[in-house]
Amino acid sequence: VQKLEKEYNDNRLEKERLDDEIKRTQDRLERASLLTEGLQEESVRWKESVKQLNSDLNFITGDCFLAASVLVYFGPFTGIYRDQMTEKLQLQAAELDLAVSENFTFDR
Repeated sequence: VQKLEKEYNDNRLEKERLDDEIKRTQDRLERASLLTEGLQEESVRWKESVKQLNSDLNFITGDCFLAASVLVYFGPFTGIYRDQMTEKLQLQAAELDLAVSENFTFDR
């Protein structure tokens, strides 16, 4: 009888351990599923970002020219004057066939 009770207790403990392992594994699978779904959504956003960055590469030289001009020359002037000068620089860049972003801003 003692041997059967010990065997019963051992089997009961093993069952509890296995039940805990099953629960832990199910929780891990749920978290992995959530992570996978989240990464799939991020993949879409990353692809859009890459597409935008590749598009922006066409304007990097002109935008750097404008940004450097704004940084070096426009410091002591008012915001309105800076905007006017930026528009003039964009027109000059266009005359020189220097591609600049259509909606260039210094803070972007």
